[in-house]
Formats: sequence, structure tokens, C-alpha cells
Amino acid sequence: MERNNQSHNEQTYNDLWQPFTGRPFAGNHANRVRVTIDKRNSLFLNKAAFVALGEPRAIELLFSKKLNAIGIKPSDLRNESSFPVKPRIRKKNGDGKPYGFEIRAAAFMQHHNFIVEFMVQFNKITVMPNGMMNLPLNYLTRVSNGAR
Repeated sequence: MERNNQSHNEQTYNDLWQPFTGRPFAGNHANRVRVTIDKRNSLFLNKAAFVALGEPRAIELLFSKKLNAIGIKPSDLRNESSFPVKPRIRKKNGDGKPYGFEIRAAAFMQHHNFIVEFMVQFNKITVMPNGMMNLPLNYLTRVSNGAR
């Protein structure tokens, strides 16, 4: 009898609390894959994410309803459905090297009726054996432009 009561208490506990699936803002996480999307529907990849994809000049964007995720996979610039990957370089006091990479994904976002009202960071990102990056939509964290 006591065992059933314990199971009931655990269920109640799980129903009351929701875990935070994001990451802390502070700290040096330059080696961790980081992908964000802003209200202009631009995806931003840090260097680690760009390297994890194989440093492509263009990518293809995919969507999986079953996984509720966006997929990014390297592509050829000559493909009509390819999105160019553009380096972002600091204008002031920069060394001329890219600090990240931008993909203007507005056409993809509009096609799938995704609305982004503020910058969000993808969490629990995985790179599959076929080289495709999986960006789950169930694990987003709101971030500001300065949060890294």
C-alpha cells in the first residue's frame, strides 16, 4: 500500500514542476555547438556548429513534423533550394575572422508558418551520422543578443 502512495506522490511532483532545458548564459562555451534564430528569421551558427556541419558554403533546411525539429544539412550552392552560409565578422576591434555564420531562413520559416518574436537558442542539438544537424523545437530558450 505504501508503494502505491509513493508512486502517486512522484506523479504529482512531476506534474507540478517543469525542468529548464536551456543552458546558463555565462561562461566560455566557444567549443559547444550553439544555434540561434532571431525575429528576422536568420539562423546564427557559432564556429563550433559550423565546423560540426563540415564548414559548408551552403545548407539545405528540412523540417520533420514527427520529430518536431528543423534539420540543417550541407548542400551545394548550385542547388536551387540551398541557402548560403555567410560569415559574420566583427566590424569594430575585430581581427577580420568570422565569429559566427548566418543563414537567412525567412522563406523556410514563412513556408512552415513559424513565427519568431524574439531570439531563441536551440538546445539538445545533435549531429547525426549522415552529417545533418537536428534542431529540436521542443527545447528552445529565449536569449538576448548579448547572451552567449
